[in-house]
Amino acid sequence: LFDASEDRLHQQQRAAALPVTTRWIRCLRDRGLAAMVSGAGPTVLCLHTGDFPQDLQSDAEDDGLRVLHLDICEGVQRVY
Repeated sequence: LFDASEDRLHQQQRAAALPVTTRWIRCLRDRGLAAMVSGAGPTVLCLHTGDFPQDLQSDAEDDGLRVLHLDICEGVQRVY
């Protein structure tokens, strides 16, 4: 999942327009978390298992970001 989450086509071109997003993607990926721009940005999508690192949560909030912990496909047993 980590390798698949790297956008080699668009992310670098958007970096100048989304400096905070770009910095956070780099920070998360440096910690081994699968992170990418969600849609056209500025939302960062981070896919992980287990608990999200508390220090990253605090740092994100200090940067004025809102961290949402969402379950994936709650109630869905199969996706076709």
